[in-house]
Amino acid sequence: MTSQEIVEAVKKALDEEHNPKRNFKQSVDLVVNLKDVDMNNPANRIDEEIFLPRGRGEKAKIGVFATGEMALKAKDVADAVFKPEDIEELAKDTKNAKSIAENYDFFISEAPLMPTVGKALG
Repeated sequence: MTSQEIVEAVKKALDEEHNPKRNFKQSVDLVVNLKDVDMNNPANRIDEEIFLPRGRGEKAKIGVFATGEMALKAKDVADAVFKPEDIEELAKDTKNAKSIAENYDFFISEAPLMPTVGKALG
């Protein structure tokens, strides 16, 4: 199956003619079963990107856990920057931690802060 055929199948699945409007967010799962393909052979590796016709639907929200210069640089590009003090507060207030975890799509953390972030946000 070519990437163009996959794109056409996704377009058809998302076409409003075939699918009535629903009052909730929908997702599409794509499962591909490969037979008789040796993935150890570099020539058989698969690297395909499929762009959805309407994109994700909304901008991804990114939270950054950083200190010092990285925190200053992240303020320009991230939706929120969390400092080590904020992480400690989140560890104490689980309700707020859960809310933050649900409100952001992606988190980026400096390596030294990763264990603390993992304990606070799970």
